[in-house]
Amino acid sequence: MKRVGAAPLYCDFDSGYVYIHPDGRLFQDVDLTYSKSLPNDPAELTSPRDQFMAIRAGSEQIPELLDLLPDRPDSADTCDHCRGAGVLWIPLICPQCWAWVAPGR
Repeated sequence: MKRVGAAPLYCDFDSGYVYIHPDGRLFQDVDLTYSKSLPNDPAELTSPRDQFMAIRAGSEQIPELLDLLPDRPDSADTCDHCRGAGVLWIPLICPQCWAWVAPGR
């Protein structure tokens, strides 16, 4: 995406197009209408959950992206939904966790 200097990461019909900037920022462009007009400016993904989902999805093609995820704290609990796998079934990423759940959540 030339407008923000980011490279495509993945696309799906729920999230639209997701791009990653060389500095690690993630952008989302949800114009899936394929119109001939220019799409809206992409929105930066700032939610930790959205960033996690984008990194996990992109890591299917670029495994090095997993290095951007936070380390699991010693006190974290295992996610009850995916049992710590981070995915519910391949390739559906668990939307509830980072393969672990912060204490007290």
